[in-house]
Amino acid sequence: MLSGVGLRATLERKFDEPGVAISDRDNVIERMAGHLLASRSDNTVAKYSHQVKLFKDFCAERHFPCEPAYPIHVAMYLSSLIDVGLLR
Repeated sequence: MLSGVGLRATLERKFDEPGVAISDRDNVIERMAGHLLASRSDNTVAKYSHQVKLFKDFCAERHFPCEPAYPIHVAMYLSSLIDVGLLR
């Protein structure tokens, strides 16, 4: 499920930033991701994962990069949800 919500990739990017160097990086990332996901119910994590998939599909259909998500692409996605009545 971690890859579905992009949590591991996000944490990895943060640990790759300058000035962040630790010897057990992968272990720390795994523990942090586990703690973050454990703070949410399985249903919430599944919903987040599904929403991320829909956004990625939206981007793929338009040949937009989805990682990193550019604010304009997120705005376009939200606008498309409003257009079809899925968001108010």
